[in-house]
Amino acid sequence: MNKLKLIPADKAAEFPYFPLTQEHRRFEQSVERARMLLSDLRQVINAELNQLINGMSLEVDINLCQGNSLDLWLKESGRLMMGCPIANEFDEHTYLAMDNISAHHLADICLGGEISQSLDPDSCIDLSATECRVAGRLLHRTTLAIQKRFNGNKSALPALRIEKMAAPASYIYLPFKVRVLLEKDALSWFLWLPSTMFVAPEEPEINRDKMPIMSSDEQWLGFPVKGRVEMASRSISLSLLNACMNGAVLPIEMSKEAVFKLDKQVLLKGRVVEQDNSLAFQVTKTKELTL
Repeated sequence: MNKLKLIPADKAAEFPYFPLTQEHRRFEQSVERARMLLSDLRQVINAELNQLINGMSLEVDINLCQGNSLDLWLKESGRLMMGCPIANEFDEHTYLAMDNISAHHLADICLGGEISQSLDPDSCIDLSATECRVAGRLLHRTTLAIQKRFNGNKSALPALRIEKMAAPASYIYLPFKVRVLLEKDALSWFLWLPSTMFVAPEEPEINRDKMPIMSSDEQWLGFPVKGRVEMASRSISLSLLNACMNGAVLPIEMSKEAVFKLDKQVLLKGRVVEQDNSLAFQVTKTKELTL
């Protein structure tokens, strides 16, 4: 019997790793694309900050980070976290988190003031509504600009403060570290963007393990299918449909021949008959079914 040996830690870094699940593979694709778009992200954030901050020269730096210790950082005192809902079918958000001192400085420079060099950290334990509003506006504007740049649409709702702070779910959100270099100071915060901004989600695949395997004609003949008998159909205008919803009567003509459909394909033709005080379908014409 062959025995398996563990790889020493100093040699493990030489071996590449491969994501195993579909979610991990999609996340890896979004990470690679996000790295390629870092320059575009920097330009977007730089443009929005120049509109929020007037009369100051600044330089933006953004990097994709691992996010392994962000949960611990968020649990420390003096943190602010904002969430901006995106109005799409996935109910996703973008998130921004910064320390209270950075939030205070951000509000100062956005409102036309100057950064205080002798700010007491104890005075920033509780942020004002204005400081939270400025941070939320920054996240909202950034989200709209990134959506327009990468997805061609803008569908974000106003940002709200998050009281119970926790790092967004891994393999769904990508964390970025944003640093803004001013003339004499620097501000920084974390920004989480959903991976769907960089790689579109795929349609769920059919679980082939659950598909039945037919080994004989008898099993195929017993395979359940869902069909419907259509006795009549009619195309109507929207005005007539609206009238029917208000109680109007829709006249239909019963054809002599009914059809039996699998999905949208007509398989059989026949007529509706009465049998044992109930309606039944009697086949009169058949059509070869292509499997």
